[in-house]
Amino acid sequence: MHIGVDEAGKGPVLGPMVAAAVRGEPDALPDGIADSKRLSPERREELATELRERDDISVGVAFVEP
Repeated sequence: MHIGVDEAGKGPVLGPMVAAAVRGEPDALPDGIADSKRLSPERREELATELRERDDISVGVAFVEP
């Protein structure tokens, strides 16, 4: 089982911080998973929907407000 974690945000001065984690076997991940900065917004949404619909993949998201 692998777990990937990432965060985005400029910290409490400029706005909220968002952290996300995905847990699953690497071979269970859909094709096209890559650095989100290299994906179009449309492809990111497609992959996010696909990940959330899978029973063998867990997704967690947290927001920290300034």
